Amino acid sequence: MDFGPRRVRYASLQMPLPFGRSLLVILVLAVTAGLVAQASSASSASPSCERVQREARTGTAEQVAVLFITSTVLRQNPGCTFDLVTRNLRKSRTRAALASGKAVAAFPTKKPRRVTLELTPRVRLADQVGSWITLAAPDRKARTFEIVLLKREGRWLVDYWDRAVGFN
Repeated sequence: MDFGPRRVRYASLQMPLPFGRSLLVILVLAVTAGLVAQASSASSASPSCERVQREARTGTAEQVAVLFITSTVLRQNPGCTFDLVTRNLRKSRTRAALASGKAVAAFPTKKPRRVTLELTPRVRLADQVGSWITLAAPDRKARTFEIVLLKREGRWLVDYWDRAVGFN
């Protein structure tokens, strides 16, 4: 199995095959879910958060990672963060505190539709997935993050997200 880096162009959805096909579906789902639309309120009842909750319940680890990146890291819909993370990542923060967008290492850009994502898988177990994700945008220098997702009660949740040590 090849665990080398994979490049994905978030905006134009240009990516290598065969990995690109599965990630293309994930990104199309994220875009059609309206995650790159304007940020919504912190209310869990907002329509976009209901979509995120629904997709997160049935999504793969990669789909949940993309939901998390588009809504939380790119700060397009930080009100939905609470529904995508474990208690470990939430710590004792409330839904409103997570919705502020300051609780998670972000990648603020004025051009979220032109962000590119490079995924380098690290760990893949039945209940845990870990990867390095490099995000780049025309108005920002590339930055590498580490993400760990855990399967809890039949669904994937982000358990860890921060800047990767030893990278740019």
